[in-house]
Amino acid sequence: MTRPRVLYIMGSLAANDLGEEVVTILGRLSRSSFEPSVVTLGGREELRERVRELKVRTHSLGLVGPFGTLRAVGKTRDLIKSTGAQLVHGIGSWGGAVAQLAAPKDVAVVRTVSRPPTHEKDFRGRLLRHLENKARGRVVGTRFVVPNEGSIGLAVRAYGSPEGHVTVLPTSVDVDAVRDRVARVTREGARRLMGMGEGDVAFALISNFESGAGMDRILSGLAVARAENPNLRIFIVGSGRYEGSTRWKAEELQLGDSVVFLGQGTEAGPIWAAADVAIDASPWASWSRAALLAIAAEVPTVKMQQGVGGWSEELEESLPMVSGHPERFASDLLRLASDPESRVEILKHGARVTEQIDVRNVAERLETLYGEVIDLLQGRS
Repeated sequence: MTRPRVLYIMGSLAANDLGEEVVTILGRLSRSSFEPSVVTLGGREELRERVRELKVRTHSLGLVGPFGTLRAVGKTRDLIKSTGAQLVHGIGSWGGAVAQLAAPKDVAVVRTVSRPPTHEKDFRGRLLRHLENKARGRVVGTRFVVPNEGSIGLAVRAYGSPEGHVTVLPTSVDVDAVRDRVARVTREGARRLMGMGEGDVAFALISNFESGAGMDRILSGLAVARAENPNLRIFIVGSGRYEGSTRWKAEELQLGDSVVFLGQGTEAGPIWAAADVAIDASPWASWSRAALLAIAAEVPTVKMQQGVGGWSEELEESLPMVSGHPERFASDLLRLASDPESRVEILKHGARVTEQIDVRNVAERLETLYGEVIDLLQGRS
């Protein structure tokens, strides 16, 4: 019996959370059960070589601009037919909508969603919303995948999915690979590499710099905390639109080398080997991928509350959190720096999360989902 062919349809293979997630899954997906390939509609392709190293074929459509956005459905439909795919898995806004619209009735559709549809007001944004509106007419034959229980409502309300067509699969991390990278450097060596002195307490703060005001509050809180404990240091992991203004704010507050900007190096072992605590300051109501890497590396990791009321209850879990208010954030930093027992409790939460996100478990559940939707479609036909 031939293996079912699975086509992953993505806007790009950029080195971002979505791209890294797909590469991680492809590294564990059973090749004896499925034959995967990747379609990129357009955009950057930094991860293309990594996909090829996994012996996975890639198809680059090279579509750009508004006209390319519209042509994507027809071009993808032709590719689905020529490859003989039995299942398409749409990733992201553009890739997901195109997967739903391009798949023939005899091809199963899985779509991963983690954010609401785009609200950009430019011409391309309006075209993407047009595609999303059309895709809502194809939801009956689509199985949606969301990263946590709190996102089921997102698939139902924002994408029109029937409630019984939503599967929860957490964002996956190759836990063994993360720990192997961390183990290659000693904690002492990593801390020397990061320029840390004896007695320094290192916080790895994860941010996409989407809110300049939010980053200003973080730095203001650090300034307050350092007045009491000058050994506190924050290493900011990530980049984004307000990174420049955040650097200026750090200079204004005269924080000096107590704040270090590391960029996008979340895969690097020394960061997690050196960190005493990681803080996820991303604006989403779930762990960011970088935070999951920190958790997998056995770093006590907390979520920063950004003033989004009730989101932890929506997730039906108690996340270890710190405040986004400057004075309370300062108090939380001082507590985490001086209270090893609280860090141990946070690690216990992280151990439970690690078991859920390990790519071995996630890939196995995804394979089961693929088998179910293919069997269901073949039973109907």
